[in-house]
Amino acid sequence: MKQFKILKKMKKNLKSRKAGRKLIYALVAILISICSNTQAQLHRWAIAPAQVEMATNPLVSDILEYPNQANALAPTVDKVGNSKYDSNNDLLFYVSDNKVYDKYSSQIGNSLAVSNAEISIVPFGDNGPCQKKFSIFTMLTIGNQLSILKYELDMLNYTLSTAMLIDQFTILNEFGAIAISKTFNTNGDRYIYAICGTGTLSAQSGQIRRITIDNHGNTLSAMLLFTPPIQAAVRCMTAELDLSPDGNYLLWASYLNSPGIQRYSLLDITNPNTPIYHPFDIPNIGGNNANGFRGVEFSQNLAGTKLFVGAGADGVYETDLTQSYYNKVFQSNDYGFSQIEFAENGLMYVASNNSVNIGLVNAFDPFAFMPAMLGGTKKFTLIKNLTPFVCPNFTTFLGNTPFRTLPDQIDGEDYSLNLSAPNPQTASTDVYIHNAALPVIWTYNSSNNPWAVSSGAVQVISELRITGNSHLTIDNMKFQFSPNAK
Repeated sequence: MKQFKILKKMKKNLKSRKAGRKLIYALVAILISICSNTQAQLHRWAIAPAQVEMATNPLVSDILEYPNQANALAPTVDKVGNSKYDSNNDLLFYVSDNKVYDKYSSQIGNSLAVSNAEISIVPFGDNGPCQKKFSIFTMLTIGNQLSILKYELDMLNYTLSTAMLIDQFTILNEFGAIAISKTFNTNGDRYIYAICGTGTLSAQSGQIRRITIDNHGNTLSAMLLFTPPIQAAVRCMTAELDLSPDGNYLLWASYLNSPGIQRYSLLDITNPNTPIYHPFDIPNIGGNNANGFRGVEFSQNLAGTKLFVGAGADGVYETDLTQSYYNKVFQSNDYGFSQIEFAENGLMYVASNNSVNIGLVNAFDPFAFMPAMLGGTKKFTLIKNLTPFVCPNFTTFLGNTPFRTLPDQIDGEDYSLNLSAPNPQTASTDVYIHNAALPVIWTYNSSNNPWAVSSGAVQVISELRITGNSHLTIDNMKFQFSPNAK
């Protein structure tokens, strides 16, 4: 009997150990999942006329994947770009400066009323397979007041709305930036954070606003979130605003170098009713004193939150939430004027401002103990007709000024959860010549047009020619013409 009790106790302990091991394995799996930095950013970046697959080793290709590129070339982005892909990772549309294009580089709607401001794209509504709508947010000065605008893009009907006013600053200015949060409730609501500063020394004309929007991009509320206690006009004059993936921090860098005013600003908005402001400078560097753009980006995992900031000719620097240290990203001197963008492959990318490295976009690992530029298979070069082209992240306006040609992603957004189903396949033709003396009618019927399509558009890549002696009626069919097509 005693032996039976001992055996029973041993079995019970064994079960307990097995259960404990299962719990440990489950916890380890969760930790691995959290620690693996699998933030689902965009799988592909459209930087017209190139697109880049952000795999372990990035792969560059043309946006237009036709054998003959001579008469169909996507426009080259100059100031700001962004894009959206479908569930097959095929391009749905892209933004190049102030125009929106479909995957064949045919312009959709009229031009955006914007010059060089940030552009953010979010799904409109549930964005299911039958609802391919998107909200495009940007900024523009209207009546000397910086305004946040929304456009509605319908990719089923290939239409783009006119600009709609979302919110407006109360100070006169034309310089600012926006950052959009991931959804924070089951309704799909989001925050838009917008910053504006006049750059006037010793003035308080600088502020950050927070706009709450629903899942259709409509304004639910708007409020003044924060104004720096001193020198707000200079501190808030910036061209890029970044929101941490957890939504608790805002980070930006002033466009201006003003003695005695810190260049960088970190705002803790964990409690939005009482934001905590942390301005800082990188000590003991000399190349950061020029006016101009400075990129900023967060990285977050279980080990904590890191801040990466551009420091002009001194390169890119890493610090933490309390600025307890400053580490330079090794060999980053050519990248201190660039955007800093986190990619799906877990690396951060920056564009070179060195004229020797035309079109070079390089990477570093933000989670490394001592980050360094990686080069090799992790970097990529932007090409146009197999020739490197300059990623305009380095120009001469206001001292060294890049614009946002790398895509402005929503940090923390799981892009795999809001991918649209692919649009119906569009028929395409390179050159088609119609020469028929007898009357012909083309309609949406598989037997009544040369491409056997019953819906959608026919994409003309190079030429659609109807000779002078032809008798042709095109009945309610849609044709799209690629750039330089006729």
